[in-house]
Amino acid sequence: VQIARDIQVAAYTGARLHIPTITTAASVQLIKEAKKKYSNISCSVSTNHLLLDTKNLSDFNTHFKIQPPLRDEKQKNALINGLKSGVIDTVTSDHIPLNVEHKAVEFDQASYGSTGLESSYGILQSLLDTESAIKALTSGYLIFGLQRPQIKVDELANLSLFIPDVKYTFEKKDILSISKNSAIIGNKLKGKAHGIINNKKIVWNG
Repeated sequence: VQIARDIQVAAYTGARLHIPTITTAASVQLIKEAKKKYSNISCSVSTNHLLLDTKNLSDFNTHFKIQPPLRDEKQKNALINGLKSGVIDTVTSDHIPLNVEHKAVEFDQASYGSTGLESSYGILQSLLDTESAIKALTSGYLIFGLQRPQIKVDELANLSLFIPDVKYTFEKKDILSISKNSAIIGNKLKGKAHGIINNKKIVWNG
């Protein structure tokens, strides 16, 4: 209902509208239809919602208490199809690190949130080809009018270093954040980010 309202307001005013972290098939359909009429609408999805669904909530593990909440498998598949078809423009890690005391409580008392920086690329590379995964991660430059880093002579290097084909089980040791509240621990992923070249420094996590 909120998305339908916001689309109508954007259509009436001509304003740009970005809808973050959609989670339902109905949202995908609303945005798909709106994009046929208006060019000023974009949206994103959390990588956590592309991999997880309500089945993960069966044992009330607080790591899976995220906001927006996880949906059923049908909704998850609609999000994946929406991303593959281009209805969903970009993705977010929805990285929300929390101290352990915010999660080591009963489910209804736990805080919402999961880390996502270290697992986002592996989730995308498990679902998409490499070119599509990179596009999903970097299309925000265009959406938000940001200068895209250039790879050319005399430009300061700003690069991400990754291996697309490596397969592994995501574990706590893969989380560089101080907070370890990841909903992705234990999942099999493909593709791993290993480092960056930025601000004249090379950071490598082999």
